[in-house]
Amino acid sequence: MWRKVRWVLLGIGVVGIGLGIFLYSYYVIYMGLPAEMQNLAEQAFIAGITIEDNENDFAQMGEKPGDSEEKPNNPVAYPLAYADVKSVTLGADEEYLYCKMEFWGKIPNQPAEIGDDKISGTGIKVNITNSKGEDQEIWMLGFGYLPVLDLPTLNTYYFYGPTGIQEPEDKRFSGRGGDSKIAGGAGTDYVMGALPLAHTGMSLGQEIFFSVSVETASLKYDHATVDVLGGQGKMPALITWKLGTNIFQVENDFYLP
Repeated sequence: MWRKVRWVLLGIGVVGIGLGIFLYSYYVIYMGLPAEMQNLAEQAFIAGITIEDNENDFAQMGEKPGDSEEKPNNPVAYPLAYADVKSVTLGADEEYLYCKMEFWGKIPNQPAEIGDDKISGTGIKVNITNSKGEDQEIWMLGFGYLPVLDLPTLNTYYFYGPTGIQEPEDKRFSGRGGDSKIAGGAGTDYVMGALPLAHTGMSLGQEIFFSVSVETASLKYDHATVDVLGGQGKMPALITWKLGTNIFQVENDFYLP
């Protein structure tokens, strides 16, 4: 009997070690932004731009249609300081677009619990558009927690190659990249990332347009809290930037009807 128990425990241990190695390899080694790249990012930020955002300016999302099968939106956004944008800094070199988003509070090591609700994760969306505000690339960065284990994680990927198709959403782009990098997250008040320029067609000195939004989900709500960079209400500002320089312009009411 004891021999069988030992084999079961050994099997659980082996699976646990294997899972740990996989998670570390994927989230830290493969996806992580190494120190040397963080140094390159900081150098690029010196010649780049920083846009500040107001504290506690969360958007009110409103109700979804009555026939929606998705979780509802939070009628009153949770005041999560670590999902409230303080500033966004961007820089670039010949290979990467770098972004650092700072928040008004430190990101916790465990998911926050609010009453009978629990925060599951926060997604940062950088929409790179044309002058009409039409998406050309979408860069996703995020932080959250592994299900059950509640271990903090980071994630990043991007879409490129607009097809002109609006619906369904998974047909809007011809390519998805998994080689963007990310750092920061739990225990810090920031997220920093690097987006490879190879698939995007962007280059230093080119005029680009972008907007930034942050969405936090919970067990109860699809949008537990939402914050946008600049803009009005739930519509972010459209920012014009000469890539790799300190030349930019913020249009706060671009997306308003």
